[in-house]
This record gives sequence, C-alpha cells and structure tokens, in this order.
Amino acid sequence: RRAIMVVLSSNMSSWFRRESVSTPTRPEKISAKEAVKALTPKKLLDPDDRNRFSQLLLEHGEKHLQDYAVVASSKSSPSSKTKASRTRTSTAGSSNTTTQWAQSRKRPHHPKRPSVQIYEQEFAPSVNMGKIEGRLHLCSRSIVFEPLDTTRGIVRCPFQRMESPPREIDSLFVKDDNNNTSPSKPNLLHDSGPSTRSQDGETLVIEFHCSRHLVMKANNVIGPFDSVEVPVRFRFTFLHSHPDRFVELCTELFRLVNGTGRKGFTTPELDSIMKPMLDRPFDPSNLVDVRERTLTANLRCSLVTPLQSRPGCAIVTSDRIYFQPAVGVLNDGEPAMALSWLQCDLVAKARRYSGLRDSAMELYWNDGSSVLLAFERPREREKVMRLLPKHVPCHTDREFVIDVLREWQNGTISNYDYLLALNSAAGRTFHDLSRYPVFPWVIADYESEELDLTKEATFRDLSKPVGALNEERLDYFRTRLHGMHDMEDPFLYGTHYSAPGYVLYYLVRNMPEHMLCLQNGKFDAADRMFYSISHCYSCALTNHADVKELIPEFYNPASGFDFLINARSLQLGATQTGDRVDDVSLPPWARSPRDFLRKNRKALESDICTNMLPRWIDLIFGVKSRGEAAMEASNLFHPMAYLGPKELKEMDSDEQRFQAELQAVEFGIVPDMLFSEPHPLREDPANLDDCVLPDFGRAVLGESDGSVGPDGESRTGEQAWELLESPSGQSNEEIGKQLERLDSSQGASFRKERTTSLGFGTAETIDMDENQTKSPKTPTTHVGNEEHDPVTPGGKAQSSWVPDLSVPDMDSPVDPSIQNREKIGATRSFERKPCSDEYNYVGSVPGGDGLNRNLPLSGSGDASRGGRRPVRASLNEGSRQENRFYSTKASHFMRTPDAAASDSGWDLNMIEKSKCFHGDAVSGCSLLLASVQSGPDITSFLATVSLDGSLMVHSFPAEDPQQKDRLDASIRGFTGKLSKFPYIGMSQTATTQSKLSPYRKHTSADPLACLAQTNDGRGGQIIFAGGHDDVVLAYGINSACAVASVYSHRDAVTGLDIIERPSVGSESVLWSESSTHIMVSGSWDATVKVWSVRVESGEAVSINREPLAELFDADSSVGCLSATPINGGIAISAGCADGSFVVWLCHDDGTKVMIHKEQARRGSGPCSAVKWIREESQLCLLTAFSTGKIASFSLSNGAMRKISAVSIGVAVKCMAYSEGILLVGCADGGLRLIPLGEGAYFKARPTLFPALHGKSASGISCISMAFTSNQCLCATGAEDGSVAVFELKRDIL
Repeated sequence: RRAIMVVLSSNMSSWFRRESVSTPTRPEKISAKEAVKALTPKKLLDPDDRNRFSQLLLEHGEKHLQDYAVVASSKSSPSSKTKASRTRTSTAGSSNTTTQWAQSRKRPHHPKRPSVQIYEQEFAPSVNMGKIEGRLHLCSRSIVFEPLDTTRGIVRCPFQRMESPPREIDSLFVKDDNNNTSPSKPNLLHDSGPSTRSQDGETLVIEFHCSRHLVMKANNVIGPFDSVEVPVRFRFTFLHSHPDRFVELCTELFRLVNGTGRKGFTTPELDSIMKPMLDRPFDPSNLVDVRERTLTANLRCSLVTPLQSRPGCAIVTSDRIYFQPAVGVLNDGEPAMALSWLQCDLVAKARRYSGLRDSAMELYWNDGSSVLLAFERPREREKVMRLLPKHVPCHTDREFVIDVLREWQNGTISNYDYLLALNSAAGRTFHDLSRYPVFPWVIADYESEELDLTKEATFRDLSKPVGALNEERLDYFRTRLHGMHDMEDPFLYGTHYSAPGYVLYYLVRNMPEHMLCLQNGKFDAADRMFYSISHCYSCALTNHADVKELIPEFYNPASGFDFLINARSLQLGATQTGDRVDDVSLPPWARSPRDFLRKNRKALESDICTNMLPRWIDLIFGVKSRGEAAMEASNLFHPMAYLGPKELKEMDSDEQRFQAELQAVEFGIVPDMLFSEPHPLREDPANLDDCVLPDFGRAVLGESDGSVGPDGESRTGEQAWELLESPSGQSNEEIGKQLERLDSSQGASFRKERTTSLGFGTAETIDMDENQTKSPKTPTTHVGNEEHDPVTPGGKAQSSWVPDLSVPDMDSPVDPSIQNREKIGATRSFERKPCSDEYNYVGSVPGGDGLNRNLPLSGSGDASRGGRRPVRASLNEGSRQENRFYSTKASHFMRTPDAAASDSGWDLNMIEKSKCFHGDAVSGCSLLLASVQSGPDITSFLATVSLDGSLMVHSFPAEDPQQKDRLDASIRGFTGKLSKFPYIGMSQTATTQSKLSPYRKHTSADPLACLAQTNDGRGGQIIFAGGHDDVVLAYGINSACAVASVYSHRDAVTGLDIIERPSVGSESVLWSESSTHIMVSGSWDATVKVWSVRVESGEAVSINREPLAELFDADSSVGCLSATPINGGIAISAGCADGSFVVWLCHDDGTKVMIHKEQARRGSGPCSAVKWIREESQLCLLTAFSTGKIASFSLSNGAMRKISAVSIGVAVKCMAYSEGILLVGCADGGLRLIPLGEGAYFKARPTLFPALHGKSASGISCISMAFTSNQCLCATGAEDGSVAVFELKRDIL
C-alpha cells in the first residue's frame, strides 16, 4: 500500500504541474483592431441544432416547459366519420390548393395509384397513428409530439383547438366510437407494447381531442407546416413518469390560453408555473475543474439565438463562464449539461439589448464564435462584466469607438470592419434579428455587363437614405407627412431599413426554419421572395413599403454564399410569370455568387465609397439619425423605431410593455446614436474625442442606466430630484410639528447656532427668545429659473443652493449641552470621553457598510473617530479632553435645525486624483488624518481595498490649510456635464506631484469587496477586509502583515462593520470577558453573522472561530450592512440584492429579534447602501437603492418608522454621513451632497459634484470622510480603480 501511495502521489504531483504549465496566459491588452476581427462569427451558437424539436416550431413568445418519454397513438374522432371526404390544407408557399381524397372503400383499386388507405397513411399519418414512441413536449400554448422515427412528422396540438384539457383515462376500459365502455383494443395500444399501468395499478395514459393540428418536418425535410383540419383523438402512454402533474399543468394552461388569448404569454400565473424551472440553482457537478472558485451567485438569464431564447442560469468562476439550461418545471433529477467558456479565450465583450430592455451581454471568443446572454436586470449584467478580464475591450464603451475611428482614419482597418464595429457599438448583433447589423447599398448599377468602380455613377448616393433616392417617391412621403399635422409624432417612412422580416428575406435559403417561424409556418408568396438582385434594388427605389438596406453577408466572401443559392432544394414556389424561385439571379457583371460578393466588397472599399461613407454613418449612427436633423435629411421613421428602455419603463402596464416590445421588434429599431458631430472623413484631422458622444445610451449600472440627462432627468424617466411622500401618509410638515413638540418638551430656553462655514469660517450665532418660535412653512415647489451666485472677486465660481422643493424649517429647542460646543471644540457627535487613538478616520465600502460619527469605529464612510471609549457611556459625558497628538475638534462642521440651503455655498478643492490606483473597482476606502498640531512625525493614511484583490495603504503628510498654495483664479472652477443640480466650485492644486506615497500593500488571490477599520488603543491601526474567498482578513498597518483571519461565510463577504465594546457593562453572552470588539459580516450567501473579536496593543487580533449569532432572514444576497450599539445590545441592518432590507436587534443576553423587513418591490433595484445615524437621542437608519431612491427610518421602542424618502434620479452606490450632511456616491460618477433636517428628513435638493473622477470615469463605489482641527477631507474610490482626495468646505456668504 505504501508503494502504491507513493506512485499515486508522484502522479498527482506531475498532473498538477502539467495543469499549471498548460494554463493559458492572458495578454496584457487586446487592441481594438484585434477585437474587431471577432465581430464576424464563424458559427452562431445553437444548443438545439442537433434536435428536431426547437422553439422555432412554436408561436412567438411561447415557452417550453417539460418533455416526457411516451408512446403515442391517434384515431380520427367519431364526428369526422360522417363526412364524405376529408380536406387536407397545405400552407406551402403561394400554392393555396387543397388535396381531397374520398374515404369510400368502394373506389376501384388502380395498380399504379395507391389505395385510399395507403394514400391516407402516407399523407396524413398523424390522424391514425399506431404505436409510435417519442418525446411529448409540454409548451405554454400547445402540446408537441416528436417521434423518434425521423420519417414521421412532428405533431403540434394547440390548446385553442382542443375541446377540453387532457385527462387521465383507465387504459383497460376505454370508450369506443359509439360511446360504449369496452376493453381497449389491442390494435390501438398493442398488447406487446409497454405496460400502460404503473406497479401500484395507477393508469399512465392521457387523452385529448383536437380539431386541428400541425405536422412539421415530415421525413425530416424543412418545409411549410401542414395544417390537418381533422378532429383527432390523441392518446399518450407515459413510460417513466406519472401523468398527474402533466394533466394539472395542461388544465391550468388550457384555462390561461382560452381565457386570456395572447395575454397567456405574460400572465402572472404562467410566471408562477415557470418559476421552479427558472429558480433551479447551478449544479456544482457541472464545473469542469473542482478547483474553480465561484465569483457570483446563480444569475437567472437566457441564452439568445435568432428568434430563440433558452432560459437557464449562469455563474462566473475564477476560470470560466457557465450557462446551465433550464430542463423543465417538474425535473427534479439530473440537471442539464452546462455550457462553459474559458475567460482566457475571451477577446471582446459588448452590452446588448434584450428586446427593449438594456440587460444583455455578448461575449466573443478566440475561435470566432460568440454568445449572447440576456439577464433579468442590468445590474446582473454589470456584475458579470466587472468580473471579466480587464484587458478585454468592450465594444459599447466610448473608448472603443474612439479607438476604431482612429484606426479607420489611419487606414489600418477596412470599411467593412469599421461598419461592423459601429454596428456592434450601437447595439447590433448577429444573434438578434431585430438588431441585425445594417450595411448600405453601395452599387447602383445591376444592369451593365461590366462593373466600372472608377465611375461615380456606379455608386449609390450615400448621403441620402434609401427612401430619398427616388425623388418622385420622396414627394409622396412628404405629402403624406404634411397630412399628419394632427398627429403627435408624424413620420416620413412607415417601414424601417432593418427588421427581422428583411433580414430573413435575404437569408431564407440558409435559415428557412427561421422564416417559417416568422411567417407562421409558411414561406412568403414567390413574387415577394428574394430571387433577383436587380429586382430587389429596383423595389428599394420604387416600392412605397420598401426602404431596406443590406446586411453584412453581401460584403463578406469568406462567410460563404449559401444565402444566394438554394442548396437545400427548398420549395419556394413560382412567380406569376411561371419562373420557379431557386437560386438568386445575379447581375450580368457577376460570373458567380462568390464573384458577386468579391466585387461588392471591392466597391465598399473603393475610394469613392470611402469618401461618401461618413455621410451614410451620419444617417444611421450619427447626428442625422434622430430629431430635427433626421427630418431635414429625410430620414425620419415611425416613432416605434425609436423606442428604448426609458420609454418602456414609462408605460403603465406589463401588457403595454409586451405589445410595445413585440411591435418594435417586428418593425425594426434605430441603432444607438454614437456621434454628436458630423463624422470626419478619413483624412480629416478632427478631434475624435469631441466627435463621439460622451454617453451614447448604453447602460452602466443599476436598474436604470445610472445617468442623468442634460435636462436633469434620469434616463429612467424619473425626476433627478424628487421628495417622495412618507408611507405613513404624514407630510413633512406634520412630521416637523411632531418633532417640534417633542423637542419643546425637553427644555424651554435655548440658544440657536447657525453655521455658514464648513471647517474654517466663524460660526454665526442667532440669539432667540425662549418664547420665540417659527411655525413650519408649507412645502412649496419652485419651478423654473434657478439662481446662481456670481463669480466672486477671487474668481471662484460658487454654487447657489436654491432648492426647487422647500420643506418646513424645524425651529425647535435644542439641548443646552450643545450651547458650548465652540468652547469645548466638539460637535454633538464628539461629546465623549477622550480616546487614546491618534487618528480621526472613517472608512467606507460599497453600500456604505459601517457606522456613523456617533460610533467609535468605522467602516461606513461616516466622519467618526476611532476611539475605544463606549458610545453609551460617552453620550452622557458633558465634556471631553483634547487628544495630545491628534485633534478631533470639528467645531465648525455642524448643522443647526434651521440651517437654510438657500444661503449656503459649497466648495471642493481637489488635492489628489489618481487614475491608476487599482486595476479594478475600489470597493472600500478609509482616511486616517493626523492633525497639524501633532507635528511632522505623525503621518496620515489612506487605506483602500479593490476587486483586483489588493489592499493598499498610502501615506501623506498632515497639511496646514493656512499654508497651502491655491490655484490662480483663472484656472479655478471645473468642467462637467450639464445637470439639473446646482454646480459647485472645484479647484485643483497646482502641484502635479502625487501627495500619496505607497506605504503598505497586501495582495489576495481573490477580489476584496468590503473594508472596516479600528485601532488597538496604542496607535496601531487594523484593517478588516472581506473578499470573494469567503474569508475576513485583519491587516495591521504598522505590522505590515495579516494578523488574523476567519472563514466566515459560504460565499463572498460583501459587508463588514466593527463595534467597540462599551466601557461600562458587565460580561454577557454578546460581550465575553475577553472580547473588545464585535464584528458583523454579510455575504452573498444571504446570511449575516456576528463575531467576537479581541484587539490588543501591538495590533494583536484574535477572531472567535464560532459566530455569536447567525441571521438568516434575508431573502437574497446581502450587499451592504451597518451596525450600531444600543442600550442592551446592538442593532444591525442589511440591504439585499432583491431590493429588500432587514433590521435585527441582538441583545446582550444572546437573543436576536428581527424587528423590520422591508419587502422587495418590483423594479425597486437592489438596496445598495444602509447607514445608521444618530440625531441627538434619536437613532435613524438611511437606506439607498440603485433606482436613486433614499429613505430614512427611525428606531423607537423596538420598531422602525419611515420618516422621509427622496429620489435623486440616478443609481446610488455608497453613502457617508456627518452632522446633517449626507454624501452620496452615484453610478454616473457624480457626488451628491444632501442636507438632512432634524429628525433625518430630507430638507432640500442636493449639490452636485459632477464627474468627480474625470469626464469618462465610472461610478463612485466608496466614500470616506475625516477631520482635523481645521480641515475636512474626503476620499472617494471609483469603479475604474481611480481614487480622489479632496477638501470639502462651506464658504461664508
């Protein structure tokens, strides 16, 4: 045995070495030129290409639910025997003839002609089937039988043609044709066949009657569907399963189809039937390599091919991307075999549409193939995109369009490749016939014997759309347009230049099944088929209903010419002149189909075409594709062609959305607009960056595209700033009055302070008599003209804070203890005992996981100091000693109950901006600032973690703001995109030398997703980081190494928070004798866990391996969390991926109670941030969502009450809070500063810091705020890996 083990060990070692050696290496970067080469797929992926049955045999939108192994039989119904003849209607081509045959057996037999019985069995085998084995497919609108014998046709029985739903019958006693009960006849279900009863004696036979059925693929030949108008009784014997559940489903589907018509496609009942199939998780046995690490949870999606959509689920691992098809609503056995692709084989990617929903993604592989995955929501698509290799270019990114435009101008890519690239960037793909790549008609001469490409007359005028090439026809269109003056959206052309019908018009010979699916089982009339190039171009010039362009196949000889020849011998009919439609008739100058394609390509690449091509690009992808410019260029189509995700979301009902998608997909959709200026010529030295639109409509993150349009509205159609009504029905005025009465009961005399400076100015105080109060104002909406402050004498542009929606001022008494804040040098959140910590910091992770300034430890992005003194004890302290080395004084960073937004201006001074900080999204950041008075030996730090797996600590010196150099007034200000929000001043420091110096770095093999931070009380700083390896890591900054770790969850850790032990209180279940902190973690596994942690001097950390509590009430993956201490325990809140959030109370005695669960709402998007804050003695919770909504709740008497809600119109990624100021990081790259009134209600519209990380930067993923005695600094991290450090101040007006 020992020798065998040695041999096995040696073999395993060599096997692992071979695996490591054979692992392909990824290139550093794939150029745009290489990415363009992948745009012409060698073969479209079709997982059902080996099966006779496919979705192409079903109605549009019909779903496949389950299949069974059966034995089929059929017999004509008694009602049909009284007929003298039976008619078989053929839907083939233009031939509408019917074939009739007599049923009388008295007809004399002719030796050269088959008898009626033989004739009937040959041409109508589905009417009288004997014992036929096959698969029975249950679909949402029909039952389909697929015989194993390929000579027999597939039979489809629609529910609408059934007399009643299928029912179970006793196979031993069936009714004969006279409705008499008798034993079943052996010639129907032969006695020698399989048993029709189960072992326990139950029947396994079902029966139904159908008045009309379809027969398809007889003899395995693709052709028009045969419609058999004969009442037939079908019986099916189930071989391996009981039919009871099948009968139940058929009864429900029969009711839906016959009760709701076409609504049966989208009813909630159908969704509930399909839910078990769609919710089936990925089976780990499908993993190719057991060593792979899963990076995502199960993502419900569909694999899309032309006219087909196969549902399933996808996951991303460290090495591959998997798609597991759904196998049936009742399948509890073996899962379907998953498709997988190596990430290292990926050469390009692109965002795509699924119908009108911007939630799909196309991946291109190095073998020339591509795959299109349609997810349910954009955020799931973006999650996968973020995990893909960063060196792989994205076709729908602005940078890619600029790169390919530069390559085209340099002549390194051809006109053909450039047009393919623009089509891909505009959302066009070979997998979607409604968004198929569009190419122009280039040649206008199809009659000459020789093609002369040196003459301009040979070419079509590319400056005009097809509809404007014929002036006489254009006059007709214009006359019709003038008659539409009473229409809201008049149009010039009622048809589009690219639609599924037009694409299949060209490709009918190599995609006949798709044409049959689109045309309800028949080919079009022969005279309307694609049979001549010359005739096709002539129709495009003269036919009022034909303005179609071409497709890429006309210019790619390498892809073959199957679409020009009838290689399958399809029966396409004959024209009215008697000519049989076969191969496509070519122009005289083309010697063969391949020669035709070669000359087409040569014309496309000619100098004449190259000079005109930019004008055609303006019509399709540029400035003349929409609006007034399209009207002037005679390029305006039906409004249905311009529908998109925004218009879809604005519709009132699901039925309207379904019909709109159906019509838009069938009519044709205008490509996305790519260029904001006329397309430059090849030799034109234009500024390419200005030519390409900053945002050409592709989604970024969240439920919406996460962006704000020039009019200040989000692309979801919501107002960019909207104060929402409280669910309790109380107005902000009523809430204000309640808070006023509450505060008035706490004291009579007060002195109210009003701060007009953040960090530097002198606080303005207003003395008020104890009896002087102000009544709340009625909420008023300000619409229209916004006021802006003039430029100051120093040249700094200041923003006016003019709210377009004012709310009541809450002039209420304040605690007398805050009167002397100026003297003791602390705001209300700093009224606590001194701490030994030398830093004042706050960290943040995506979603703002962590605490606020009222908590001693951070991880949230709130302005707090990292002391070890308890919150509960410090709340009762009336004074605080100053720290010897580091000051936590922030006396001027404060907010009073009546601080008006209209008289305040905010300024942002950029200190450091680094574009290459991390290789992936920055998932958490934390600032630790040293005070100037501490001396030069004490250093400030910025700690960051990233999805690239790195934890980095950068140091920078403490800086006296009084000595800082300022930029000259002439270069102050900022540039950013237009917004409805007030702008702020942004100035950049003059020095170009980076102030951030690398200090520490730790690298993990897996992405790090969250960050929290604490100290050991003796100057040591510890960073807790959670990652996709399910581990929480503790890293000591001074120790420069990992000091502890714990395997915490069964999936990625996505949220962390740290709570310090109170200084008072005895030992309890929650607080053991040895613990100094409590750590709370959340994960994609939908659990939240509470851990006991001990932190000692010297950055010594120990984490208990067993959690104190495990919370399982989350319905989906936890994406963010926040925790705070309360009397007798801690409060925890977690936001989930489905848009819900949960609140728990964990008491000192170990009991845990869920006190609130906000259920997910349809379209609400994930809960992206949660934040506990303390307003005086009131504990409040802030929640934010990817839809742009932010809500505040209060915790009182163990219950949550909603206070206020607001919508900022753009997806929220993270939050940070301090002293009535909420900083919100958004998906559009902007930072919003929102003031909060007393009681955590939203007081006024936010101030916008646009494009904080650059003009083309992605969303802000984390925020951190920190203070010194006279300075407020902030740090933000972005999804492109960049980091910005800036000073935030509020100027005196």
